[in-house]
Formats: sequence, structure tokens, C-alpha cells
Amino acid sequence: TVVPGNYFAHCHWGLAYSDLAAFEDARRNETAAIKARDLAGEQYAIAVKLAPHYDAANCNLGWYYSTLEKYDQALPYFLLAAEINPNLAAHQTNLAITYFNLGRLCDAAKAGDQALELNRKKGAHSNRR
Repeated sequence: TVVPGNYFAHCHWGLAYSDLAAFEDARRNETAAIKARDLAGEQYAIAVKLAPHYDAANCNLGWYYSTLEKYDQALPYFLLAAEINPNLAAHQTNLAITYFNLGRLCDAAKAGDQALELNRKKGAHSNRR
């Protein structure tokens, strides 16, 4: 069990359920995959409730809604994750994909460009001596 009130543990417990869902998907066990995915979503929601400014929890809850193709519900969590940690390209990538799935192509292109720029800066920074 997870220690109550530990947002970090809830977020990582959700990741474990997410991995289990992927495993069950690979085994073609749809019922078990759906159950594991929903358990992941529950853990992410608890983590967000406990620590609303933890970008990973918001990102993961957005991912959960995306797996259900509920992009309108995923978007606020991806937006908040990007606001909390604006230098993480993955958050911009999630926004680009979500905007694309919502048919908001200009927003998708802008977020995609930001993700590429962040990756470019990260690569340039990591190559400095």
C-alpha cells in the first residue's frame, strides 16, 4: 500500500499500474489492462490532489485521459504541467499531440515548435565543454 499523503508515492504507484496496463495490453488481456489503467488514473488523481503543482502528476493524469481519448479532459493537466515546468520538452510534446487530437492545429504546431526548440537548447547545452 501507499503511505497516505505521499503524492510522490501515489504518482509512482500510478506508473506501476500504467506499466501493468501496457503488459496486459501486450498479452491481449483487455479486461486486466483496463483495470490497471483505471487504477493508474486513480493514483495520478490522488497525487494531483495532494500536490497540485507537481508537474509529473499532472502530466501523468493528462496521459491517463489521453488513453481514454478524452483529450478535452487531458488538456488542462498538460497545460498545468507545462506551466509548472516550462523547460521540459515532453510537456510541450504532450500539448502538441493533444491539440492535434482536438483539431487545434495552430496550437499543435506552436507547441511542437516549442518542444523542438527546448530539445535543441538541451542538446546544445549538454554538448558544451
